[in-house]
Amino acid sequence: YIAQGIRRIIIDLCLAFVEPGDIVLCPEPGHPIYLLHVITAGGIPVTYPLTERTEFKPSLKRLSPNLLKSAKIMILNSPNKPMGMMLDETALAELIRTASKENLFLVNDAAYSSLAEEKYSPLLSIHRAERVSLEIFSFPLTFGLPYFPLGFAIGSPEIISGLEAIGKTTGNHIPKGWV
Repeated sequence: YIAQGIRRIIIDLCLAFVEPGDIVLCPEPGHPIYLLHVITAGGIPVTYPLTERTEFKPSLKRLSPNLLKSAKIMILNSPNKPMGMMLDETALAELIRTASKENLFLVNDAAYSSLAEEKYSPLLSIHRAERVSLEIFSFPLTFGLPYFPLGFAIGSPEIISGLEAIGKTTGNHIPKGWV
């Protein structure tokens, strides 16, 4: 799915899949647009801490089982800005296992993956991830281009179809000059 930047992809995701009252887990610290777009769609953002104690990585063990069961989406930011944390394959596999068990959808904002010093492990490279996840990237950052708001998302055909339906409804227009 190609859209006018990562912000646009996240709002389209929220409008397509978040119903009023749905709980969406958002990283703290994290980009404020995560919270704002969840609220815009009528959802309830619940932050989870990224602290030194958890090595600035999401810790599902620290979340209550009831919260995990009731949450619909968990937004990840790996590599994380501003903390610089990056999830490895083991951590991603654990998140996928838990998400599959809890019927939780994972969304990774991977905008800074091309700038990471370590080897980036894509969420979608983990076994069974395509069933429960979506990854979002930035064209300018991924391909070393000057900044312009253009992003893309990779995920299952059902999720991409939902994004495309909302994009058509709300006018996701990519200027020809950008292409």
